[in-house]
Amino acid sequence: MKVLVAHNRYRNYGGEDAVFDDETRLLEQEVEVIRYEADNQKEISIFSAIPTAIRLPWSRATYRKMVKLIRREKPSVAHFFNLFPLITASAYDACFDEGIPVVQMLQNFRPWCANGLFLREGKTCEECVHHGSWRSVRYGCYRGSRLATAAVARMQNSNFDRNVWRDKINICMVPTEFMRRKVIDLGIPEEKVVIKPNFVLRPPGRRTSVGENALYVGRLSSEKGVPLAIDAFRKLAPRGLDIIGSGPEERALAAATRETNTIRMAGRLPVEEVHRAMLRSSFLILPSICYEVFPRVLVEAMSLGVPVVASRWGGIPEIVREGETGLLFERGNAEDLAEKARRLFEDEELNLRLGRNARERYERLYTPEINLRQLLEIYRKA
Repeated sequence: MKVLVAHNRYRNYGGEDAVFDDETRLLEQEVEVIRYEADNQKEISIFSAIPTAIRLPWSRATYRKMVKLIRREKPSVAHFFNLFPLITASAYDACFDEGIPVVQMLQNFRPWCANGLFLREGKTCEECVHHGSWRSVRYGCYRGSRLATAAVARMQNSNFDRNVWRDKINICMVPTEFMRRKVIDLGIPEEKVVIKPNFVLRPPGRRTSVGENALYVGRLSSEKGVPLAIDAFRKLAPRGLDIIGSGPEERALAAATRETNTIRMAGRLPVEEVHRAMLRSSFLILPSICYEVFPRVLVEAMSLGVPVVASRWGGIPEIVREGETGLLFERGNAEDLAEKARRLFEDEELNLRLGRNARERYERLYTPEINLRQLLEIYRKA
């Protein structure tokens, strides 16, 4: 089997980029892989932003490159990750015209929501689902810019008008049942939607004791709920919270934690150091206020035998099983987060049991070997 994989990298390396890198390396152990990549960091500048916005609905250059690549390599199937903003749906048309089945992995809600999160001003928002994509322009949902949001809305409407999701995609791959139900409700034919969870590579070790501090790992942006975690941990002193990551809220969060010595910000760290921090931790927290689809960091913690305290929202409860691999708290409720964190700090036996269960769940569901079998079966179905 020969597989064409395509991905548009983000300006700041994130979870979707990591999914692409790991899955592609895994596939290369079993099948022949042809890569087609675009990179926002390298290819978008202040001078190219307007042409990129104009080409958002359809890129003639991408179509021509993709057709040429398909005719040369003759892949059996095309597996798309992120197409926004440089690759565009023109890649689907190239595959359709050349008779190549398409598998699309969805890791966010960008086809229906300009920011991909169904979140506005800290609250769930699905106005564009009910009133049309142009509603997002009113709020400047994409990067706070009405002009940029209009370009995204134009892309969304073009794809809807051309029935891209119904006619040009053979299989839509999603990581959770929550997202499966959501995208079916949003109009993707049920028979085209399959669940394939994310995975992480084999871990470097396994936690054997309970650490002193809790740990947050991820992007420092409004949807991740880090200010909520800071509020909760002010109530838990002298217990500490270590925060690893970077993002647009980094400066504000640094100011908010400056006067406490129990909440420490470490910035962005290499993955090896992140894993070492997890192994030293008491538990991982994920206080997100948005519809999380499938945060890889949860499975990273589970693979190391680290329990998780997370928001009861979106697809998270399918990954973090209440009382089995971690504890769940009410989204946006700092008091509930503090109470659940206190339980894991004070009950070492519970903490260790949840950690063991988390590792066992990783072995049952989220290993590279399991992921590879699932991928190949989906390709055969396509």
